[in-house]
Amino acid sequence: MEVVVHVVQFNVLDYAVIDEGKSAEEALQDTVHLAQLADKLGYKRFWLTEHHNVPAFACSSPELLMMQILNKTQNIALGSGGVMLPHYSPYKVAENFRMLAALHPERVDLGIGNNAGTAQVKAAMNETKSHFLDYGQSIEDVRHYLTEQQTQQRHHRVVAQPSTTFIPSMWLLSTSVASAKKAGAQGMGYTLGTFLLPNAKAIDKAKDSVKMYRDAFQPSSLNMVPSVMITVFIALADSAEEAETLAQSLDIWLLGKEQFAEFERMPSPETAQSYHCTEKDERQIAQSRARIIVGTKESAKPQIDRMIQDFNADEVMVVPLIPSIEARCRAIELLAEIYL
Repeated sequence: MEVVVHVVQFNVLDYAVIDEGKSAEEALQDTVHLAQLADKLGYKRFWLTEHHNVPAFACSSPELLMMQILNKTQNIALGSGGVMLPHYSPYKVAENFRMLAALHPERVDLGIGNNAGTAQVKAAMNETKSHFLDYGQSIEDVRHYLTEQQTQQRHHRVVAQPSTTFIPSMWLLSTSVASAKKAGAQGMGYTLGTFLLPNAKAIDKAKDSVKMYRDAFQPSSLNMVPSVMITVFIALADSAEEAETLAQSLDIWLLGKEQFAEFERMPSPETAQSYHCTEKDERQIAQSRARIIVGTKESAKPQIDRMIQDFNADEVMVVPLIPSIEARCRAIELLAEIYL
């Protein structure tokens, strides 16, 4: 029996991945090209990750790359997926995103996360800090600054400039029930990091986070409605065989060895096929396939529809973390042929 789903919005998350044989500069231009295609195809949002000291990823500052892409696209919203808030001042984060919103009204999303990265990155990013703000307090601070709630701010007589009419939409990236509750309490959107979860059991359990978010949601100064965005890796191609070849590169990458520094570049299909996997690697890869949709557009649709239904999702963010800009472009084209 065909699964009936409600209309959802589709988005893209990009890693500014550096393919074999390419430079970081070329990777950033590839990301701009992918965003322009997503805009043309009718995707709602294009988000950028923040990574530090990962050799194969070129984007350490999503805000700066967002500005470049906003200037080179027409309609699509640009967002951070996400700003790793523990590293930064909530006040400065709010200022950055109000600046973006002032120049590109109604096209800016602020996605927030709390992955501090490796111990080395955390030390380098925070060497002058004597303590860290409570994460929930930091989220609330950002919301207050974005919406000029001066009577509620901890620092009363400061405004995050520029003072703007348009408020960026605010999303919390999370896999936990505790963070889902925080997102609901702040009246912000909830981006469930299903693509970050290691196996089918963990993904299924994440449904509890969605329920917690919807139960906890309180309207706030952000003026947002309850919104759940699910996330999934995609390796889509015109044939099942090509899709499987692309997915093998992602399989190897997601082993995450040496804190994702094993490879200087995103593994090509040739690199993946020659990679020696241990029995432990093979078990991890088999379990990890639960977070990747692999195949043609015809085989992908029922899987995506089922995810939408299972999580009562309002939006879907696809993550085409596969080798070559041509393959990434084709993956989002195929998805658009189904849904957009």
